[in-house]
Amino acid sequence: MNPENKPEASLSPDAGPATLTADWNEHEHASDQVQIEAQKLVDLVGSTELAKNAIDVVGQSQIASPGVNGALASPTSVKRNDPFLKALEDVETSLETPVMSGELISWVTTVTRTWERLGVLMRDDLQREHAALYATIAREDPELSSRVEKLRKTDEQLAIFDFGNVQSSLTQLFDRAESVEQDESKASLLRADAVKLALAFVIGVRTQETAIATWFGEAFNRDSGFGD
Repeated sequence: MNPENKPEASLSPDAGPATLTADWNEHEHASDQVQIEAQKLVDLVGSTELAKNAIDVVGQSQIASPGVNGALASPTSVKRNDPFLKALEDVETSLETPVMSGELISWVTTVTRTWERLGVLMRDDLQREHAALYATIAREDPELSSRVEKLRKTDEQLAIFDFGNVQSSLTQLFDRAESVEQDESKASLLRADAVKLALAFVIGVRTQETAIATWFGEAFNRDSGFGD
């Protein structure tokens, strides 16, 4: 029960800083320091939605990592994005599937379909998750801001340039496969190039995910005095 019969305040994803501050003031349990830190997080990421995403990531990690005697440990691990990882595996599987005689067009179509699915998840779910993780790293350890910026640039390189290069290569391969349908060997070099580019992209993405998880944990370890 609210002793003053005040309506419970709620935070909408579109609330601005002024609205957010007003909502905080409705909660008597929110200390001035909590409000200040929360506002810093909103200012850092640029919107209340991304701030909430960052808090969700931390909360999920705390739940998954209970400490001694049931106490919650520092959120030093990153919750994996299962749909994205599954899409990444699907891409690998399609790339490594042998091409049967007369099935090159079908093979390219399957690879392209899995590639487009990966792109959707990368632009939407993964981008939001990375933004939340970067905000948390920068908040927990401001000295890692330059590292966060490098991670952001790598995201951009992978999502825009590298992904686009593979997509263009697959499009060229499909066009060639249609034009030389009776002699698929003429498209073998293009296929080899497309596979090489795509697998290099997969490795790059996995390396990036490992780097993000490493620096996320480092932000909390350094803050706790366990880092170098």
